[in-house]
Amino acid sequence: MLLDPGQIRSPTAAPRARRPARSRGATSPRATRPVASTGHGHVERPALVERLLRSAAPLALVVAPAGYGKTMLLREWAGHDERPFAWVTAVDADNDPAHLHGSIVRGLHAAGALPPGLVHELGGPRADQLAAGKDHVLALLAEAAHPAVLVLDGVEVLEAPGALELVAAIVEHVGPGSTAAIASRAEPALAIGRLRAQDGVVELRVGDLRMTE
Repeated sequence: MLLDPGQIRSPTAAPRARRPARSRGATSPRATRPVASTGHGHVERPALVERLLRSAAPLALVVAPAGYGKTMLLREWAGHDERPFAWVTAVDADNDPAHLHGSIVRGLHAAGALPPGLVHELGGPRADQLAAGKDHVLALLAEAAHPAVLVLDGVEVLEAPGALELVAAIVEHVGPGSTAAIASRAEPALAIGRLRAQDGVVELRVGDLRMTE
């Protein structure tokens, strides 16, 4: 499952073995895994990718200003992890919790992380079908078929308390084998002190992302 409202994965779980990436379908450009670039100007970050692959933490937090390669690093990670990646790039409209619900469900659906019956129950991956509140949505997402990585990119645009509350709930209830990956230009307003104390967060910041000579 992807999200389990009643259980948080132990941060002491054994590290996952690295396996070839799976290919997934896509239905929404904003809510799917970006294709990793191998063209001119792309610098691979194998040491950082290895840290992400070996981490059993339920939260991966990547915080740095623009230009430090946050999104490219997450793309590279997605190309080496066996799990499906549900990719949501936050926009201003996602400050409406119902809209953010829809963005997340569309991302999970596009990544193949939701069983078809669940999408049918929601009336299709549409934001206006998701006004029942975060608890109901989290309960539905607990039925996800297998572990996945939910990437929330550009989280710095989220300022509304309701949207941040939904992100916090997702982070709090990540199920065994799954990861919530948050990329932001600024420190997100999330209470993750308990997760840090339990080694439940793998963090990459400016010092990690800065290029050496």
